[in-house]
Amino acid sequence: MPRKKQKGSPKVPKIMPAAIAAPRKTSKLLIVITVLIALGCIWFFFTLASFFLPSITIPVFSLFGRGVTEFASIPGLPSLKAPADYRISQTDDYPVSMEVTIPYFNLASRGNFNIVSQGLVVSLAAPGDPDWKTEWKVYQDVVYDADLEGGVRMEERQGAKYRLIDIPGKGIKAKSSGQNVLTFSLAGVPEGGTFPIKIETTGGSSQMQAPVQETKSIYRDPEEGINMDVRGTADYNSADTYQDQTFSATGKLIKDNGQAGAVISVGSTDMPAAYKDAALQARDIARQYGAPGGLQNLYDDSGRINNDSGIASMDTPAEKPLRIFLAK
Repeated sequence: MPRKKQKGSPKVPKIMPAAIAAPRKTSKLLIVITVLIALGCIWFFFTLASFFLPSITIPVFSLFGRGVTEFASIPGLPSLKAPADYRISQTDDYPVSMEVTIPYFNLASRGNFNIVSQGLVVSLAAPGDPDWKTEWKVYQDVVYDADLEGGVRMEERQGAKYRLIDIPGKGIKAKSSGQNVLTFSLAGVPEGGTFPIKIETTGGSSQMQAPVQETKSIYRDPEEGINMDVRGTADYNSADTYQDQTFSATGKLIKDNGQAGAVISVGSTDMPAAYKDAALQARDIARQYGAPGGLQNLYDDSGRINNDSGIASMDTPAEKPLRIFLAK
């Protein structure tokens, strides 16, 4: 989802003045390196967002008694009333791991999503149908914690010539949280059928903590009289917020248990157009400047990571359906 600010990007040493002073072939090399760094940053934020979007959060509310319940504590819904016999109430963990190894860039991530889902029907069902076959609002709290390791490193020696770009990313602790409301109707949906879901997100935020790390940019060519040695730091510490947005998704009625309830699933949302455009733009730049290996094929035409490229791997969490049950 689009970010209001991006403080988590590494502070890359300023090497462009040296590129201007160097021969043309040196400038091209630095352009390619810049492309690689940009691809790495886009991959990191896209991956974080692609997992974050389908499942954000909302404060957990209490359900008391049977019959009609009033949700006076839900912001924006001061007088919402609904039959409280049928409910969704569960907590799920989704471990996620990811490893990316492409020319000059690597990233390893190990994290976990904790999702608390609470929901009630908000209108009566049609005569003869169980009360759960109606309109629903589901509120979720999601917290994502992850450990990240990675960086950009290119080192080459050709006789007396020496090139080094080293931007480490060690010991990064990342945490994201936010809120969402899922609105959908199960009226007239048969077992195995699908239904549209509206997802409203709010309160999204992320934090990153890591020790400040030294970066190096070195290029020496005695024949050309070039001796560039730039030292700097990469500071990944940040506290960011996300814009509130509305998305569409598709759900499925997995199991119809009649009066006892049901089992449903919630599909992933489409990624925002901004991330797709950025990914395709990065792919075009990589192809324009002849970036190495699979970088030119890192993204497919939809802007998602191309799993057939053989340069990225990800362990995605198994889908855990939501269960509608009859409260006793």
